[in-house]
Amino acid sequence: FGVNAGIRSNYLSRGNLDYEASFGFSTLSDHFDVIENDFLVKAKGGKEVENMYIQVDASFNYFQKSQANNETLSFVSDLNRNIIRISPTVFLGKDKAKFELGGRVVIAKDDASSVHFYPNIKVNLPISEHVIAAFAKVEGDLKKNSYRTVTLENPFLHSSVVPFNSSEAIMLTGGLNGNFNSAVSFAAWVKYGTIKDMALFVNDTVNFNKFVLIYDDVNKLTLHAELSYKADDKCKVSLQYDQYSYTPDLQLKAWHQPQNEVALKAAYNLRDKIVVNASVFGRGKSFARTQVNPAFGFTAEKLKGYVDANLGIEYHYSKILSVYLNMNNLGFSKYNRWYNYPSEGFNVLGGISYSF
Repeated sequence: FGVNAGIRSNYLSRGNLDYEASFGFSTLSDHFDVIENDFLVKAKGGKEVENMYIQVDASFNYFQKSQANNETLSFVSDLNRNIIRISPTVFLGKDKAKFELGGRVVIAKDDASSVHFYPNIKVNLPISEHVIAAFAKVEGDLKKNSYRTVTLENPFLHSSVVPFNSSEAIMLTGGLNGNFNSAVSFAAWVKYGTIKDMALFVNDTVNFNKFVLIYDDVNKLTLHAELSYKADDKCKVSLQYDQYSYTPDLQLKAWHQPQNEVALKAAYNLRDKIVVNASVFGRGKSFARTQVNPAFGFTAEKLKGYVDANLGIEYHYSKILSVYLNMNNLGFSKYNRWYNYPSEGFNVLGGISYSF
């Protein structure tokens, strides 16, 4: 269950103080009596001063996970945790070049309190106007790992798992984006950085049908390319490809992290009545940590890559009423996203959407 509410200014003229404030609450529970409550308060203010725009973002996030009914008494799994962020940024523009100069101060409390300082610098330089531009980023942030975030990624985690935050210390990004013409656009970039205490999913050596978390410092390199086609509001097609390289500090592999991903998506809108969405998603091989026997320790077992195709159709009967039908895994692919957990075969989901 979750609820969000907020307020923001909507000035059309320049020179006013822009502001925004919001509040959010969510709660998650499972079948083992775990309850996690999450409170988030955010505020943002900005104002144009001479030839630059100054903005300050701030947030306070409090969350706590209760103990599971099948775990022994622990003073770790039911920690009161919080994250405070303060992010000042200055936006500059000169000769059509755009600059963002700022940083982040993050104060976090897990099992201990810590203070982190991250850069937030972005540059966008046009090479040929409306055709191609180069961009670069130097940034970092503290990645929040809560029971909700990790189970959204892997729902087979043990309920007594203790998720700790990961620090993306300094992430360097550089690339190009632009347009071939009015309908076709592209982007390509490379990103490299170190993730401290990256959360990795491994099978529990005691309860084999569950997963637990281990942490390691991992160097990650990402190569990204995408191509998009949009003739009008009726037809959209996009193709994305990502290649990953992981170098863990202690572990043999970055467990369950794929080496590459590719996604082809298409959408067609027929007279604002029928919307068709099709997608083909592919994921390359990954590795799972397995234990031959306790005497010989752990080894890496390869999980094969797979391709998954999906099709969705939505019919808008009126502006407030529509029906939809989603068909997933059209190729009847058999694969294990998580070790020893076969994914669903072909499945269909249908429903009614009503707005009021």
